[in-house]
Amino acid sequence: MQKISALLLAALVLLSLASCSFDTSSPSDVDSNTAFVSSESSSFEQSSSDNTSSNQISSSNFQTSSVTYSEPSGPSNTTSNVSSSTETSSTATSSGRTPSENSSDISSNPPNNISSEKPELYSCYSALGKNQKIIYDELLAAGQRMDSAWIDITVSGTVSPRDVSLVFYSLETDHPELFWLPSQYYISTSSNKLMFLFVSEDSDSSPQSSTYLINRSQKETMTAELRAAVEEIKALVTSDDPYEIELKLHDILCERVTYSKEDSSEPMLWTAYGALVNGTAVCEGYARAYQLLLYEFGINSTLATGMASGEGHMWNIVNINGTNYHVDVTWDDRDDQKNPPFHAFFNLSDSQIRGTHNPHPDYALIKDSVFESGEAVSYNYNLPECKDESLNYFNVTGKVFSAGEEEALADYIIKTGGSVEFKYNKKEPDINSVNTLLKNKKSSLRVKSWIQKPAAPDVIILSVE
Repeated sequence: MQKISALLLAALVLLSLASCSFDTSSPSDVDSNTAFVSSESSSFEQSSSDNTSSNQISSSNFQTSSVTYSEPSGPSNTTSNVSSSTETSSTATSSGRTPSENSSDISSNPPNNISSEKPELYSCYSALGKNQKIIYDELLAAGQRMDSAWIDITVSGTVSPRDVSLVFYSLETDHPELFWLPSQYYISTSSNKLMFLFVSEDSDSSPQSSTYLINRSQKETMTAELRAAVEEIKALVTSDDPYEIELKLHDILCERVTYSKEDSSEPMLWTAYGALVNGTAVCEGYARAYQLLLYEFGINSTLATGMASGEGHMWNIVNINGTNYHVDVTWDDRDDQKNPPFHAFFNLSDSQIRGTHNPHPDYALIKDSVFESGEAVSYNYNLPECKDESLNYFNVTGKVFSAGEEEALADYIIKTGGSVEFKYNKKEPDINSVNTLLKNKKSSLRVKSWIQKPAAPDVIILSVE
């Protein structure tokens, strides 16, 4: 099962903001308006499902609330033998995230501001307003330093609890390299100061400093481990073509990462670190790892959240040569790491992905009153449209064989000499007829079994020996 708990206690005040700067001293009169905020990401369970980030808002100070989703049990693989079939599925349960706590009062200089260096890669940041970007940059610097942010507020424009929620959401969505960020925050305002703390799930209701998913002493070593893993994978990519890079990274993740079906309370399962260094993740970890790897090649990818198989889920939207496509690495991964991955969810259009995935509504469609009422809300922000299907895996490879095309499929099997993944339209080819044709063509190859996913029954992998 997947559990997504989220709480957002928003101070019902408008924050006048023109410019922001860090002040590491803490005003003595802080506390006039406080809010404890969480948009907690949770786990997604395998076969092909997972969890997403959900934002839940409560107007009363320091009250908690949560929203829980059940984790989907499928789609699992269906393995069929020739002339017979046997379905097998697996389910797992997961509890909510329980990050470790780290108190940090560090005020050292932050690393370079990534959002300023490569703004074209960050879909959420690019869509924010001027004042929202000011807050974003300050929070990014604080998050990079594993510190707290004191932001000066002067009279010009207004920033509401809704805006703060969006900035936090945007920061977490844009930056998979900040794997230590917790999924909730605490804000307190006094006179012209806004105190922003990143806080872990087990933090005090009135925290005095930021807490993260790891201790600050672990950051250097773990960041180096993540960088090493990224560099190792980059060395395996030999093409300069964006599509080929996208495909290679998709397949590497499927081969190297195992979906966690057990201790989903481990916070790194939701991160790029968990996927790339530990080799285990839930869907959010897959999506963030894929996003991070794509960034390395200058390929834009944002994260989409929604419902899939009736449960919360996260996947990627990738921009290839100016055209956007949905990619769900988690749902393409197979339980058996020895076998090649599926490509049923590689480069899909909106109309194709909505057969199984239902994205959450856009932030702009959520009313202000929802953010201020305590009502649970999940949203996406600045998701691009995906109308094109030309770079869908099966359109590119031409591996489409339907009923009546058994001979073409048999010829393809002989040509490739091994297992075949293909898509069919309307009705699948008769596999027994394919074997008969292979025999008649004097080939020793035979289809022994095939695998389908219930969520993508029009995609089949044939096991050929």
